[in-house]
Amino acid sequence: MSRLADFESRDFIEQISILNALVEKNESDSIPALTSLMKKIPEHDAVGLVIRDTLKSLLSGSEKHTTDCLASGNPAVRNMCIEVAGQKHFASAAPFIRDMAAQAAEENDHGMLFILLSSLAQLNPRDSLDLFREHLDHEDPSVASLCIRMAGVLADAASIARLRRIVVEAGSDENYEECSLQTASAIDSLGKLGSEDVASFLASQIHHRCPAARRLIHHELTEIGNVAVAPISVILSEVDPDRKILAANVLGLIGTREAGNVLVAAMDKGLAGDLNTRFAIYDALGRIPGMKSLVCLSDGLQEQDEMVLTAVVSSLDKQYNPWIIDRIVEIMGKDSPHGRALTRAIIASRSLDIFEALYLKDETIGIRLVGEIVRTGDRELADLFQEKLREMNTGRSQADIGLLKSVSAPEEKTRILAVDDSRAMLNFYSSILSEIGVNLSTAPNGKEALDILLAGNEYHLVITDMNMPVMDGIELTRQMGSHPALAETPVIMVTTESDHSQESLARKAGVVAFLHKPFSADKLHDMVRTYRKP
Repeated sequence: MSRLADFESRDFIEQISILNALVEKNESDSIPALTSLMKKIPEHDAVGLVIRDTLKSLLSGSEKHTTDCLASGNPAVRNMCIEVAGQKHFASAAPFIRDMAAQAAEENDHGMLFILLSSLAQLNPRDSLDLFREHLDHEDPSVASLCIRMAGVLADAASIARLRRIVVEAGSDENYEECSLQTASAIDSLGKLGSEDVASFLASQIHHRCPAARRLIHHELTEIGNVAVAPISVILSEVDPDRKILAANVLGLIGTREAGNVLVAAMDKGLAGDLNTRFAIYDALGRIPGMKSLVCLSDGLQEQDEMVLTAVVSSLDKQYNPWIIDRIVEIMGKDSPHGRALTRAIIASRSLDIFEALYLKDETIGIRLVGEIVRTGDRELADLFQEKLREMNTGRSQADIGLLKSVSAPEEKTRILAVDDSRAMLNFYSSILSEIGVNLSTAPNGKEALDILLAGNEYHLVITDMNMPVMDGIELTRQMGSHPALAETPVIMVTTESDHSQESLARKAGVVAFLHKPFSADKLHDMVRTYRKP
């Protein structure tokens, strides 16, 4: 006699005990009776929920019952079987689910079509490739996105043209302001395909008009790696500085020797005529160790612009080599504007190894470096270099520790959060903002910046880069606007963009002003005084 006889007349504890016993004994013959009970006992009833869990557990252990129940007249049972068939990879269910998917498509039942395709994606999806292709352009975003993702999972070369079209159309005047689910999935799938042709296409979209799509494209190019280096290298020969800067950034993220060689070659060929492109290349070379990178950075010590010089020194510090010190001494040994600019760049970059080598090699230069720390009035900076002086443990270093201990910042400070994926840029901000008594916090991307802002500390101003991984500056500004506690915090966006549509997007997101690179310390000071929240 079935355990489920007189089930409804039993008390709650007995019912639960019976259902548990069915699972323990794996009594799949009880599946028909359980499906009947599902019709009688509603899902919101406590026992009804346990019945459904019991049925799902038994179906998971029986491919035959699961396949048979796909024809159930009870939609809840049918949907459960579709889900279980996918999760358990019950191959015998696939033909029936494909037929059901074709019928759902014919009836325009988008919800059911999504459920069925999701199950097929977990079975042997290659057998269902024709279905996924058929619905790449489905009007329901969830269905279309699922099929687009499967094109990447299945490495379906026949779908590449359609995926490319989706990405291109996302940059149109009608679509570029938001990144759709289909666009994100198309970029992801193209990245999974990873062929030379795909890498060339993604490289062509490196300055996509949609910021979120652009960020995803950069991520996929980075993941593709060396295959993407050649098509990206072509961009460095173009005229458009926006594309050249982004190309340098992505090559730095790829970080291979081949990527470094391309960046060095661009400098040698004079392809980095503007300051922003040179900054991007020097910054990228800091991520790519090697003698060619080091020589190029050594040549960069002749740069006159302090922002660019800070990038050079920051990158040299990441791959410190003693032979570079003589080159630096040669420049700093002259009390010239260039020598003083290099002194400021070394301190701004927090280049501790370079600082130590110079301090021990030349007393006059050591005095200038310590004097620059004192001049900043930056207590945090003074503490950092004090520790390095303490490690040196010389009579002169002990005396200079006393000088740095005297550094005291103003009690009342403007609190600013600077957001940039370039450590050199964050160091540059720290250097020039300390001069006007700013308490600076930093973050390498919009996501970490948002976490800092939501942690409760009040900031008078946020200064953010536009293009960053994880979360870009426009999305950060949008997110800030959606939180009442942050909505009134002004945001200045720092950018190299020449495309006015990007500034328009940033304005809509809530950005109050733009600072175009390269910029002077005075320009940044003026903007801080103008826009900081009282």
